[in-house]
Amino acid sequence: MTLYSLPFLTPPGKKRSTHWSALAKMLVTPRTAPARAGLNATTTQLRGGIAEVMNSEMVGCSIEEFLNHYMPKCNKKTVISVIANLKKENVLVPRAKSKKKKATVSSSEDGRKVYSHIFNNFRPPAIIEESTDANSTEKPNEIMVFDSLATIGASVIESLRKVKGATVNGHSIRMCPHARLKSPIEGDFLITDIAVPFEFKLNRSPGEVYQNRIQLASHVNHTMTDDARRKWTYGITIENDRVSLWYFSRSHSAKSRSFSMVEHPDIFVQILVSLFSATDEQLGFDPLVTLVGDKDYVYEFPPSGERTDSNFYLTLGSLSEFRVLNLIGRNTRIWKVMQVVSAKDRSRVPGTHDMILKDVSLYRNTPTEGDIQRGLFLDIDTFGKTEWRKHELLKDLSDEGKAALAQLLEGDGKKYRDYFSCVIDEHVGGPSLPVASEAWDAPDTFKNVEPVEENATESIRKDQATKGLDDDDSESDWDDEFEDDTDCGGSVESTDGDELSRPFEPKQQCRLIYKDVCTPLHNVHTMGEAIDILEQCLLVLTLMFCAGWVHRDISTGNILAHRSAPGAPWRVKLSDLEYAKRFPGNPTATASTEVKTGTMYFMATEVQQSQVLLPGVPGTNGAVIAHNYQHDLESIWWIVLWLVTMRVKQNLPRIFGKETFQQTMTITYIKARIWCLTNPLTGDKNLLASLPRTLRSTILHGLENVREDLQHEYTKRNQSQEQNVVGSYSRILGITFPSFFSELRARRDEWEFVRLKVSKKVQKEELKDASNKLKRKAEKMEAAGNDDTDMITDSMAQSSNIVGDLRQYALLPSTRHHVQSKSVSGNRPTGPITRSMTKSSTDEAPRPSKRPRRR
Repeated sequence: MTLYSLPFLTPPGKKRSTHWSALAKMLVTPRTAPARAGLNATTTQLRGGIAEVMNSEMVGCSIEEFLNHYMPKCNKKTVISVIANLKKENVLVPRAKSKKKKATVSSSEDGRKVYSHIFNNFRPPAIIEESTDANSTEKPNEIMVFDSLATIGASVIESLRKVKGATVNGHSIRMCPHARLKSPIEGDFLITDIAVPFEFKLNRSPGEVYQNRIQLASHVNHTMTDDARRKWTYGITIENDRVSLWYFSRSHSAKSRSFSMVEHPDIFVQILVSLFSATDEQLGFDPLVTLVGDKDYVYEFPPSGERTDSNFYLTLGSLSEFRVLNLIGRNTRIWKVMQVVSAKDRSRVPGTHDMILKDVSLYRNTPTEGDIQRGLFLDIDTFGKTEWRKHELLKDLSDEGKAALAQLLEGDGKKYRDYFSCVIDEHVGGPSLPVASEAWDAPDTFKNVEPVEENATESIRKDQATKGLDDDDSESDWDDEFEDDTDCGGSVESTDGDELSRPFEPKQQCRLIYKDVCTPLHNVHTMGEAIDILEQCLLVLTLMFCAGWVHRDISTGNILAHRSAPGAPWRVKLSDLEYAKRFPGNPTATASTEVKTGTMYFMATEVQQSQVLLPGVPGTNGAVIAHNYQHDLESIWWIVLWLVTMRVKQNLPRIFGKETFQQTMTITYIKARIWCLTNPLTGDKNLLASLPRTLRSTILHGLENVREDLQHEYTKRNQSQEQNVVGSYSRILGITFPSFFSELRARRDEWEFVRLKVSKKVQKEELKDASNKLKRKAEKMEAAGNDDTDMITDSMAQSSNIVGDLRQYALLPSTRHHVQSKSVSGNRPTGPITRSMTKSSTDEAPRPSKRPRRR
C-alpha cells in the first residue's frame, strides 16, 4: 500500500471540494485520470526510463546545505520557539536513557549529535516490533507507522501560530492511505492541487528505496508537466525513520543526505516550519500564472519597455501536450489565448482576437525567440538594401524566383514578416536556483534494482513515435506526435562546483505571444494545400539563407499556415526560430560539439549521425557538422516523403513509413535513414505499396529526382570541403527544389485532391463548427418563414454529412478556387505566392521536357 501525505490549503470553515479550484493549493490529493501522450509501455519500462533520465539530472548535498540553499527560509528563533511549544505540549518528549552499559546516545550514524527529545507518537517499525508481543500476529504497516505525521504536522502549525510575528500559510499534512494510482506510472492523476508529495516505505531495502524514489519522481514529472504554475517542486521520502529532502527544477534536481527522524526530530520540525510558513511563490508557484477553474490559466506579462501596464492572457485550450520523461528540457507549452482585462476580470480586451502563447524554459543568457527574430529581421532588412540579385546563393535562381523574392522585399521592405509567426509580446522571468556550492554528482540516485526490459527508454520513445500511425482511426492525437518538445540542446556555460562533472546552468521561463492562430502543416486536409504551403516555405527559407541564417528545425509543426477566412488561400507562417542560427558560423572550429537539434522525423541525416555523408571520401573524417542550408532543405524532402507515405487518408500498408519515421536516434535507425537517402526510392517495394497510384508517377518521381541531387551535392561539397562556401548551395536551392515544385504543378490535377489525415482534435472542432453553422442557418431560415428548415435539421443529425459539407466548404477552398474561381479577381491572393495557388488548369503549366542537367 502506498501512502500519499499532502499538506493542503483549505479556507477555514469550508468543506473539502472535489472541484479543482477549491483544491488549487493542496499538496497531495491523488485522483485517477486518463493517461496522456500515449504512454502505453509497461510499468517497468517507464520506471526504467524515468530513472535513466532523472539520474542524469541529479546532484546530492548534505542536509544542512539543502536547508540553507534550497528550502524556503525560516527564522531560527521561530524554529526554537516552535520546538519549545512542542515540548510543552508533550509532542516532543525526553529521550529515554539506554539500559545498555557504556552505551551512548551522544552521536548518530551521521556524526551529528543526537537530539535530546523524540516525537512522542512516532514509532518506526523496529521500535514497534520490539514493543509487540512475540506471539502477536499484528505486524507494522504504513498506516500504523506514518499516520502520526499528520498529528505532528498539526501540532507544528498550532505551535507556529503561537509565535509572535510568525506567518502560517494554511497548509497541513493530509494522509491518503488508500490512494493507489492506476496508471502505468504511479502519479497519473489531476495534479494542479499538488504542492509537496511525500512517499513512505517501512523498510530501507534497496528495492523499497528505489520504489519510493521512482514514485516520487513520477509524481513530480506529472506536477511539473501538467501545472503551468510550477517553477520547481519539493518532495520528501521516508524509509523507516530515514528522511530525504528533494528539489526538482528545470535546471537540475537535488537530493539531501537522509537523516533519522528518531535521532533528529528537531530537523524534521525545522522542515515543517519552513513549509508551513512559506508563501506559494516560495513553494514553487509562479505568481504570474493564475489557475482558473480546473484547467485554464491567466498569464501576466509585467510592464516591459515602453509598456507601463501588465498584459493578461487567458488560455483557451492547449495546442501542444507532449509529455517527456525528463524535467530539464525546454518543456514547451503552446496555448491558444485571448487578451483579458486582468486576472480577476477575464473579459476580452476590446478589439483583440485570439492569439498564441508559448511558455518555454531556457538556459540563462540564452537568446529568446524574440531576440532571434529581431536579429533575423534586421539582417533581412540589411540584405534588402543591397544589390541582392547578385548574391552568390542566388546565381542559379530563375528570374521568376527572384521576382518572388522582390515582392517579399517591396514597399518598406518588411512585407516578408507576414510569412513568419511574429512575436508581439514577450516576458522573460528570473533565473532558477544554481546548484548548491558543495553539491556533488549523484548519478546512482535512482539505482534500479528491479529487472528492466531491454533499452526501456528506447522502447518508450518508439511506443510514443508509432502510436496512432496505423491505418485505422485510433484514439491517438496526431498533434502529440509531431509537436514534440523533446529538448534538443541549448547553450551551456561554466559549472557551479568542483565536484560536478557537468554544468547545470540556471534556467528562466520565457513567454511569448504570437499574433495569429495558425494551422500546422500536419493538419491541412489535402495534398494540394500541403504542397502549396511547402512551396511558400521554400521562398521564405531562401530569404533566410540570403540573410545568413539557417532554421535548424524544419518540421510539420513549425511550418504553419494562416488564412484570413474560410475559402481564402493559405499563407505560410514559418515559426519556432528558437534554434535558428547564423551560417556560416565559426570558421576556426575543429570539432563538432554542438548538440543535435531538430525533429527526429525530419532531421537531416548528417545532423543525425554527426558525420558527413560518405565518410570514406578523403579529408571528411572529423569534419565539423554545422547545420547548413542543405540540411534545412533536406528536411523539406523528408516532410514530403512522410506526407505521401504516412498521411494519405486511404487504407494502405505503411511498412515503409513506420520504419523510416521513428522517434529514436539508434545507430540502426540512423543507418536506415542514410540508406533511404542514398538509394533509389523507386526500387523499394514497401514504399510503392504505401502510395496511391496517382502519387507514384508524380510526387514519388519528383522525390527521387531531389534525392539524387541531395546525394550528389553532399558528395561534391564534402569531397572539396566546401561546407562553409555559400555559393556551393546555389544549385540545390535555385534549381533542384524549384524544379521539383514546377514539375508537380504541371500535373497538379493528378494529386491535388488526395486527402490527408488530421488529428481527432481537429476533426471534432470542425464537426462542432459545421454543426453550429448549420444551426445558425436553420434559425435564420425559420425566422424568415422558410420551409427548408426541416432539411437543415436532418443534415445536422447526420454527423458524417456535416463533416463532408464542412470539408467541401471550408477545407478545400484553395484547391476549389483553382478550378471554380478563375474569373473572380477579388478572391485571388495578393503578395508573393506560388504559381500553384492560382493555376486553374494544367494547360497553363506545360510539363518540362527534361530536368536541368547536373553540374
